[in-house]
Order: sequence, then C-alpha cells, then structure tokens
Amino acid sequence: MARVSQKTILFSWLISISIAGIIGFLGIVVIYVPFLEHTFAPLNPDAPVDTILKLKAVSLLNLDVLNFQLNIDIMDVTWLALLLLFILPAYYYRKDHIWKNKINNYLPYLLREIADAQKVGLPLPRAILEASKRQYGPLTEELKLMASKISWGIPFSDALRDMSSNINTSLFRSTSVLILEAERSGGQTEDIFDSAYEHVNSILGLERERLSSMSPYKWIILISFVVFSVILVLLLNSFFVQLAVRSSQEGIGGGLPMNLALLQLLFFHILMIEGSLSGVIASKMGTGNVKIGLVNALVMITLGFIIFKIGAILIG
Repeated sequence: MARVSQKTILFSWLISISIAGIIGFLGIVVIYVPFLEHTFAPLNPDAPVDTILKLKAVSLLNLDVLNFQLNIDIMDVTWLALLLLFILPAYYYRKDHIWKNKINNYLPYLLREIADAQKVGLPLPRAILEASKRQYGPLTEELKLMASKISWGIPFSDALRDMSSNINTSLFRSTSVLILEAERSGGQTEDIFDSAYEHVNSILGLERERLSSMSPYKWIILISFVVFSVILVLLLNSFFVQLAVRSSQEGIGGGLPMNLALLQLLFFHILMIEGSLSGVIASKMGTGNVKIGLVNALVMITLGFIIFKIGAILIG
C-alpha cells in the first residue's frame, strides 16, 4: 500500500467541496426555495387536519427513472451533499492512517533484525541492506532507499533523517531522534538499536492499552447517537403531530397550525450536525486521530438519515 500524499488529500477536498457545492446549489434552487415558499405561505386554519400534516412531505422533486417514481426531498439532498463532501477525504485519511499503523507495527521487527545482524558481525550498512531484503510492509521500500543512500556514501545520520522525513510518523520520528542521539554519544550501534527496539515496543504496548480502554466509549457515543435519533423522530412524529392536530382543531396558539415541515427540517439538520460532531469525537477518543473521524461521521449521518426516513414512512 502506497502512502497518500498531502497533495492528494488536498485535491480530494477540492473535488469534494466542488461536487457537494454543486449538489447543494441545485438543491437550494430546485427544492429549498419552493419548500420555503410553500412553508411560509398563509395557511387556512379551517383546512382539514390531514392537509396540514402533509406539509411534512411537501416540495418533492419527482423523477421517473426506469419506470420507477423517485422522490427526492430536502433530507435526501442534505444527506447526499454531506456524503459527497466527506466520502473522498475520509477514504484517503483512512488509507493514510492504515499505512502509518503498518509502519509503526513493523518498526520493532526491523530494529530487532538490524540489532541481531550487527551482533553477528555485520556492519551497519550491510545489516540495513540485508534487512531491506525482508518484508516489512510499507517500511520495505523506505528501507531499500535508505540502504542505497548509505551504499552511495551518504552518512547514516543523514539517511535516517531523510527516511524519518519521508515516513513522518510520530513514533518513527521519536525513534530516529533516539538513535541519532545515542549514536552521537558514542554508543555501540547494536546496543542503540536494542534500546530503540525496547522503546518502540513499550510505546506500542501503551498505545494498545489506551485504545482498548477507550474503545468502549466509541461504542457508547454511537449507541447514544442512535438513541438520540430515535427519540428525535418519535418526538417529532408523535408529540408535535398531536400538538399540530389539537392546535388546528381547538385553535390553540391563536388558531395558527404548527409548521411541521419546517420543524422536521430543523430536527433533521440538528441530527446531521450531531452525527458529524459525534463521529469526530468518537474517533478522537477511540484512535486519537481526528481526521479519520470523517469515516465515523459518514456512518452516523447515514444511520441518522435512515432512522429519520423510516420514521417519516412509518408514522408520516
């Protein structure tokens, strides 16, 4: 798996923002404006109650696709715009996160291999060259490049700095600093790599312990969001619907019926914002990486969208 460059991630954001912006603009022109015009139109308090309740499904874009009637409403456009905005950057952030995790997981094996090779008498350039012939995942290509630089006469410290700059993970940076400082102090190289191996192993062990202890909180956030979505749908389709019926029949609130369509739109937007933020927070707590929270955000806003649509179909 090749590393994802920052230019690729930036380009994915530009594409996603452009596509989501076009979808959002078309949604505003085709659906939102007619929706708001209909929503804020004067309502007849003497109209039947079912007419008032049907405002929940007002302003649909009807398309006939392959003899199937496709209804696209405001919620569909909002969810689709968020999906197109997040899905491409989320993919590249996730890919880059997996690449860095593989680097960190293979690093202690590499350090142990180099240390063992030096203990049997191989010089450092030869030890690195022999290690590059083995499979260390994404580290293999970087290791071959480092071995080539050392064979060309480039000092080990410079080659290691270049490798650290290319890989650019916090664990590899700290390990390279430890190795360079130990080498500068005049220690034996095999002892240096042994110390680096123990350092990396301890860091990875602490990281695994932290992830295992924080993982339940990620699921708590996900379950809480699902419960929040269900409560929001039930609140909208039971309490506020009944309140609208009573207000239309008994003249509560000066005889003005409740605007269920606008209320539904407001609740749905709250749900999408809550899903996006919850996904980022869950990722920060679960993995310590905010960027890959876009994946969790996509899952949560999709769950919220499905729950909202099912609630509208079953009750509306």
